Amino acid sequence: MCLIGFSINISTAPHGVKYFGTFWIVIGSYASVPGLVAWHGNNLAGQYKRGVGMVLQIGLGNFGGAFATLIYRSQDSPRYILGHGLEIMFVGIGLIFVPIAVFVYKRINAKRDAAERIALEREEKIQHSNQELRELGNRAPNFRYTL
Repeated sequence: MCLIGFSINISTAPHGVKYFGTFWIVIGSYASVPGLVAWHGNNLAGQYKRGVGMVLQIGLGNFGGAFATLIYRSQDSPRYILGHGLEIMFVGIGLIFVPIAVFVYKRINAKRDAAERIALEREEKIQHSNQELRELGNRAPNFRYTL
């Protein structure tokens, strides 16, 4: 949705159409934030790692407001090609890397499922204490990434 909105706003469309494009930007960006924060938090094991990871995600995300003042310059008015172009690039990067992350998470989950299945077939009992599992975090054999 953001990509549609920024594409409309970078064009030479009339102001009313660009206003409509701005709604697409807002719908696409703000509506996705809670889901992305939750997804990121669910895929970090351990309270400290999760806490720091979410602080970094939210903090760096909010830094975008300061960044926007540098890329939306008054001399680029009325089309703001630099600002909208960079936003299109960032949205495009997200559209590339989210499917890659999903692919990698699925692959890691499948490997852990296979290792668990093999251990069950061989009737191996690998015991880890709760402390060991906490210390392993994302690398714990029973940890699965949320998709």
